[in-house]
Amino acid sequence: MVDEVRYYYSKDGTETQGPVNKTALRQLFLDQIIDSGSFICREDESDWQPLDPGIFQSRPMLRPPLRGPRPTQSSPSSGPSRPKLRSFHRNAWYTDTNLLDPRFLRTLNVICVVLTFGGALLAVHLRYVVFADTLRSADSLYEVLEYFAGSAGVIFILPYLFSLFFRYPTRRPALVIGILCVAPLLLWAEYKFFSSDAARHGLFARENSADASDLNVPWRILPNGYIDFAPALLNLQEIKGAASTDNTDMAVVRRDLVVVIDDLMTRLKACNAAAGNCAPFNPLTIGSLDTIKTRLSLISTLRDTQADLDNFLQALVANCRVAVATDDLSSDSLNETIANFRKSARTDQLSALTNITMKISDDETACLTILEQNWGRWHVDNGAISFDDPNALASYNISLQAVQNDIQAVHDLEKQ
Repeated sequence: MVDEVRYYYSKDGTETQGPVNKTALRQLFLDQIIDSGSFICREDESDWQPLDPGIFQSRPMLRPPLRGPRPTQSSPSSGPSRPKLRSFHRNAWYTDTNLLDPRFLRTLNVICVVLTFGGALLAVHLRYVVFADTLRSADSLYEVLEYFAGSAGVIFILPYLFSLFFRYPTRRPALVIGILCVAPLLLWAEYKFFSSDAARHGLFARENSADASDLNVPWRILPNGYIDFAPALLNLQEIKGAASTDNTDMAVVRRDLVVVIDDLMTRLKACNAAAGNCAPFNPLTIGSLDTIKTRLSLISTLRDTQADLDNFLQALVANCRVAVATDDLSSDSLNETIANFRKSARTDQLSALTNITMKISDDETACLTILEQNWGRWHVDNGAISFDDPNALASYNISLQAVQNDIQAVHDLEKQ
């Protein structure tokens, strides 16, 4: 077994102490009993040299050994003289003592973790909050976690590879500096990308903001069972924008149809506003007769907007013909243009959906009317409504089942 190397050391070159092993010598360095201005000499050698902290990491010493007689305790004056070195300015934190101090290294580790995960959280916030209205929403929590982990990996791995070009003990500070540079750069690049058309029509595109040819479901189902036409509005907005920038022979015709698009968008927005005012229908939470009357008033307003939308969709072809009446088009060209518009705007689906939503409003109105007419003669029992009159109970159950069937019909239409 090879004996452990031991060293003599001299704090200021006038007094020799030791020998001690490398572990004890490192502890003396950390306790600041000796520093990089002290001298050491191996036990089996006679050459003294300045203390290089690199020996504690099994690194070769960079400084040339200092040749001279070994100092003895009996003759301090025979000790090595201090070598004349060029002055080298170091910042207060950048000292051998700090860079080898475990507490300082732990502080750098904490800074790395905070910067890495903080930057990843900002990336998630930018992707799923700031651009929530223009990009596809997360399908599940796992997607958000995957995006967080990927962002953290990019923020950490690139600076880590950069830090490998540095020697210990400057490697850890280089890692911190690299993260400080990469994290803002990544966030800036994400912001630029998510603001571009490539993101809105590529991998991160919302289903409701896709091209007209890829749009299958121009609506969303609200928690109250009614319909949010926001996807259809976005689709119509894109059709309108494409028509305004069209340079083909049919450009004038498409721009004439913008009037029809504006009228359709106005009615879809009115339906959205009315549907948003209706809370999810739950008869078990009705606390007063005024609650029923308020609900009936809101549904009546919603029903009117739905009927107006349905009438407009039924007369859509006629409205389109009026809009392009001044254009010199053949009958076939006119029919083809209107057919293409109806296909891209999904007006047939919107018409079918409007009919279903009107039926939801009618059936829910029937439920509320029965509750209003029998106020004081029904109560909630074990999570269900019971009526004193069996005929009222049968009518209520039929209407309530009709509401549930209507909502299921919306889901079935969504799958087609």
